Amino acid sequence: MQLLPESPVFWGLFEPVQTPMIKPNPFDLWWPMRLLLALLSWFCLSFSAFAASLPAGLKWENGGPFAPYADPTAQRGGVFYAGVATYPLTFRLHGPNSNSGGFVGYNRELSGLGLTQVHPNTRALIPGLALEWAVLLDNKTVFYRLDPDARWSDGKPLTAEDFVFAFEFFKSPFIEDPFNNQYMRDHFESVEAVDGQTLKITAKKPSWRILYEMDLEPVPKHATKLDKNWVKATNWSPRVVLTPYVIGEFDKGKSVTFKRIKDWWGDKKERFRGIYNFEAIEIRVVRTPEVEFELFKKGKLDLYSVSDPTRWVKQTDFEEITKGYVQKQMIFVDVPYGIRGLMMNVKDPILKDLRVRQALAYSLDFTSINEKFLYGLEERQNHFFDTYPPYKDPKAKTYPFDLEQAGNLLDQAGYTAKNGEGIRVKDGVPLRVVASTGSQAWLKYLSFYKETAKKAGIDLDIQLLDGAALYKSFESRNYMALILVYGGGQFPEPRQFLHSENAIAGTNNLFMFADPKVDQLIEDYEFGLDEKKRIAAVYEIEKTVKDQALFVPFWHPNHTRLLWWRQIKGPKGFVTKSGLDLSLLWYDAPEAKKLAEAKKAGKALESFPVMADPFGLKK
Repeated sequence: MQLLPESPVFWGLFEPVQTPMIKPNPFDLWWPMRLLLALLSWFCLSFSAFAASLPAGLKWENGGPFAPYADPTAQRGGVFYAGVATYPLTFRLHGPNSNSGGFVGYNRELSGLGLTQVHPNTRALIPGLALEWAVLLDNKTVFYRLDPDARWSDGKPLTAEDFVFAFEFFKSPFIEDPFNNQYMRDHFESVEAVDGQTLKITAKKPSWRILYEMDLEPVPKHATKLDKNWVKATNWSPRVVLTPYVIGEFDKGKSVTFKRIKDWWGDKKERFRGIYNFEAIEIRVVRTPEVEFELFKKGKLDLYSVSDPTRWVKQTDFEEITKGYVQKQMIFVDVPYGIRGLMMNVKDPILKDLRVRQALAYSLDFTSINEKFLYGLEERQNHFFDTYPPYKDPKAKTYPFDLEQAGNLLDQAGYTAKNGEGIRVKDGVPLRVVASTGSQAWLKYLSFYKETAKKAGIDLDIQLLDGAALYKSFESRNYMALILVYGGGQFPEPRQFLHSENAIAGTNNLFMFADPKVDQLIEDYEFGLDEKKRIAAVYEIEKTVKDQALFVPFWHPNHTRLLWWRQIKGPKGFVTKSGLDLSLLWYDAPEAKKLAEAKKAGKALESFPVMADPFGLKK
C-alpha cells in the first residue's frame, strides 16, 4: 500500500530457543532439580520471545466477501515485454536511488505484498498477507493473523518476527533512508510477535486510518545482514520476496527479467485467483518514447500507454490497429493523479521571492496548450493533492493565465528593467529560472510555457536530464525547479512533501518548505479523529501551497489511453476502476495463434470500440 502510495509467517527477531537435552546422572541425587531448573529456564526464554498477548474480546475482521476483480478465465504462462527509459540504479526498494526511474514501479508492484490490499474497484480493504485483523478501541493498536502458508521466495516461512525485524530495519541509519527512518519514528510505537502467525502493532498516536498506516512491509530477517555495508552489498542483489516474482536474469544497461517461482504459496488461494499470471516479465531499456513506440509496433513490446495526445490522435492508425491485431482504447478510470507540475525550491536565491513564484504560476497558459498540443483531451489540475473525496477540495482553483498580473508582481519584486531579449533584470542580473525535467515528450508543452513566461519577462530555461541525473539532482537538492510527476494514493500524504522535518536532502520535500503552522495542520490531519477537522486541515494545507506558489499544477486526463497486442488479456474492461494493473494481465496462447494466422493471411480481426466506459465514469 504506497506513499505514496500498495505478509509473512513467523520466526524473526528472537530465534527459537533450543535447550540442550539433559541426561540425568543416576549417581546424581540432584538431577530432578537440575531438570526442573532447565525446564523453567526454557519456559522463561520462550515466553520472552513472544512477549505480546491477545486481549480478550477482540473483534476480528477480514473485509467480508468481495467482488472478484481478476479475470476468472485467466491462464498462466507466456512472457510479458515492457520498456523503461533508464536502467535502474539499484534493485533495492529502500535507501539511495531506490525511487529512480520507471523500473521502480515494476519492482514495487511485482515484489510487494501488504498485510492487507485495497480492492481496486471498491477501495475496500481485503486480505493480503494477513487473513484477518482486529483494531482496539484506542485506535492505536492493531492485531494481524498471518496466513500460515505464506513463504518467502527462498522457501522459508513468513513469521511475525519478520515484522519485528522490519521495525528495526526501517529505523536503522544503515539503510540511508531518511523518510522511512522518520516515518517509523513518528508513527510506530512498537511491533511485537504474539506467536508465530500473530502480530501486534502499536502506533504512536491514535489514527483514523490505522490499518493503512500500520501496514508494515516485512523484511526477511534470515536473509538480511543489516550493517554499515547494507546499501552497497544489496545494490544489485535480487531480493527475497513474498510474491511469485523474483529477479532472475539481468543484463546491466539493457534489461531485467522477473521470473515466476514454481509452486508459489498463494497459487491455491482464492484471493489470488487470476493474479500474477505471466511466467516471466522482461523489462527492457528503450531510452526514448519514440524507440519504445517503434518497438511496440514491431511486436517487441506487448503494451504501450499513450501519454502523448499528439501520438494518440496522429499516430495510432497504423495497419496493425486498423486490422485489429493491436487493440486501441481510451478507457475512463477513477485515478488520483497525484502531484504533477513545476516544483520550486524556496531556498533558491531567486525563487525564495514569493512574487517570482507567483509570476511563474500566472505565466502558464493551459487553455492554449490544451488546444494546440493536447487536442482537448486533458483537464487542468487545480489541486496539489489530487486524491479522492472528501479530501479533494471541490472549490480549489489554481492560478489563471494572467500576464498582466505576472508583470505587476515582478515589478514589485524589483525586476523593473529589461535587457535586449525582453528578460527582466534586477541589479544587473537577468531573471532566469532553470527547470529540470526527465520527460522529452513534454518538451513541446514546456517550450510553449517558456514562450509565455518570456512575455512576462522570465527566462524559463528547460533542461532535459536522463532519469538517473534528474534523480541525483533532487536527491542532492541541486536544482532551482523540477518538473515531475508523483503518483496519487488513497489519501493525501502531506508530511513527506511539506513537513519541516523533511526539508532536508534525500526526502520528497522538494520545495525545501518549512512552516510550523503547516506542520500542525499535518498533525491535525494525520492524527485527528474528527473527520470535519481533518478535511478542514487538508483544505488549509492546499490553500497554503497555492498562496505560497510552491507548485504550478499542470494537467491530467480522466481516462487511460492504451494500445496492446490482442494476445494480452485482462479483467473485464481490461483495466480496473483504478487503472491498469499488470498483475491482472495474462497471455492467451490460442489468441496468439489466431493472431499469427491472421497476420500470415493478411486477414483483419475484430476490434474493440475506441472509447470505453466500463465503470460509468464519463462526464
